[in-house]
Amino acid sequence: MKSNYFASKLLSVLLLALSVFLTLGTQFVFHACDAGADGSHMVCHWAQQATTGIAGALVLLHIFHLLARDAKSRAAFLIAGLPVTVLAMLVPGRLIPLCMMADMRCQAVMRPAVLTVGGIILVLTVIALVLNLRRER
Repeated sequence: MKSNYFASKLLSVLLLALSVFLTLGTQFVFHACDAGADGSHMVCHWAQQATTGIAGALVLLHIFHLLARDAKSRAAFLIAGLPVTVLAMLVPGRLIPLCMMADMRCQAVMRPAVLTVGGIILVLTVIALVLNLRRER
């Protein structure tokens, strides 16, 4: 039982860290294409901004999950995080188009990074949810 508690807390901290990484990463590490010479931005910039905002909401959900006292509240924050994570993964390239050329930064770096980090968050969220529900019994 104690190991389940430790694993659950560790997953909570890991989920929070990954959602912070997704938020900051889309701005500083795996951001979209730079502004043009005239200062204008391509549409991929707005996909980056939307992903950052959605990832920020994910950070809040994971903070609430970490601070929640009862198992039902923790499960609710985990469940709420699932569609938010999927939304963050769908924005670049699906909901907001990216540049046409495959070698552009948004296509080659940002989208794969968002899909990878989002996929890891999804898997860890499901594991945390299963552990949380087992602990409730």
